[in-house]
Amino acid sequence: MDAAEGPVSKTNIGRLTNAVFVFTFFLLFRNIRTPTFEDWSANATAHQFGMMQLPEILNFLNAFLILAMVWIVTFHIFNQYKRFERKLLYLHFALLMFVIFIPITSQHAILFSSNPIITYLFHLNMLAIGLVIAFEWWHCLKNPTLLKHGVLNGRLIFTHASVIYIPLTAVAGCVMVFFDIPFTQYIYFVTMIAFAVTGTRITERIRKLLGVRP
Repeated sequence: MDAAEGPVSKTNIGRLTNAVFVFTFFLLFRNIRTPTFEDWSANATAHQFGMMQLPEILNFLNAFLILAMVWIVTFHIFNQYKRFERKLLYLHFALLMFVIFIPITSQHAILFSSNPIITYLFHLNMLAIGLVIAFEWWHCLKNPTLLKHGVLNGRLIFTHASVIYIPLTAVAGCVMVFFDIPFTQYIYFVTMIAFAVTGTRITERIRKLLGVRP
């Protein structure tokens, strides 16, 4: 390993990050329920079973898209790193730890929807993820030697916006829980739309700057 890369090579950290996300997606897929013998013996129709599982299906879609969004943001920032030093490495490990709790807290928010503390935990976990990502990016901006040379301004603008969306949404979710507004975990659909729109506009701006046709 090149000493300039820091205590751990960027390649190995990338592999570990992908492995943690794969494991987290596996935890999410374990929550998918298929009809059992008890369901058939109770004469539950496909429509009845589907309606009973509708909250689980929506929760799966929500958690899946949240994981996808966090993965995109994480690797968008990760690909701008030139090397890792110890503080950045510790922040990244903290991020991976909180990522694992996404399907767990999301599932519990559905199972115990009447308990606001569980929903608070879901939003606080998302807030922790957003803050750690923001701290990672802020640390790199304070130490530009950690970033690759020649990063385009458009990419910087997109990164600035993407690290703000998640913590702002988490705070909004906590406020909604405080006012007893139900189904607050689905507020992240709005975040995903804003994230996608921002990414599309920044991509178009970069193409114009580089003179690349779509």
